[in-house]
Amino acid sequence: MKFTDGLWQLRPGVTALYAAEAYDIQAEQNAVTVTAPTTVIHRRGDTLNRPVLSLRLDSPLENVIRVRIDHHVSDGRGFDLDGAEPGHGLVKAGENGATLTSGALGATIAPGAPGT
Repeated sequence: MKFTDGLWQLRPGVTALYAAEAYDIQAEQNAVTVTAPTTVIHRRGDTLNRPVLSLRLDSPLENVIRVRIDHHVSDGRGFDLDGAEPGHGLVKAGENGATLTSGALGATIAPGAPGT
């Protein structure tokens, strides 16, 4: 990517794909894992030849929510935060999705596509 004209622009021939819906939400003790296809799944055929993203939300520090987005396997890139240790987040799950809370900060993941 390059930054010009006040917008993020992709190189010619590159197409960006974004998560279209939270298809599956797995709540753990201190983290939330979301399976997010790049198109809304209406029928079984929509699952063919489509990339799927895996999102993981957790909290390494109080008042911090980390979001990791992977396609296939994480390559290990990133950086550590001073004082980071697992287990700062509190997860509450229900029929309407899951919420990860860390101090005064919270992230809610609702199932389905935005606006549905």
